[in-house]
Amino acid sequence: MIRLMTIALLACSLPLVPAQATAAERPAAQWATFTKVATLKDCLSFAQAAMEKKKYTIHNKARDNDYVVIGADKTVVVQVVCVPEKDGKVWVFVSAFSSDTKVAELVRNEIRDYITNQAPIDR
Repeated sequence: MIRLMTIALLACSLPLVPAQATAAERPAAQWATFTKVATLKDCLSFAQAAMEKKKYTIHNKARDNDYVVIGADKTVVVQVVCVPEKDGKVWVFVSAFSSDTKVAELVRNEIRDYITNQAPIDR
């Protein structure tokens, strides 16, 4: 009976092994938030320009006006979410994902810095 229970417990735990291995291989995530005086359109444009400057493939473009721009290359995926606030500002969330935590952190910082340093031309 003990042998049967041991076999049953081992059989039940087998599906957990790949999940544990997958957890160890999850990409590193780095993120930051800030607010900026800008329109939604400007914020999304700044985000896309930052990604294009780094030669990322843009998977979700600013012109879609759906609050998010996503870009990537072979080493990192970066997304910027812009949410309009009532006071003429946007709340900005920048996140980067990579198998290398230092790459994710560097990209997050570069995209964030690019956006924070931009100003609309017509203001």
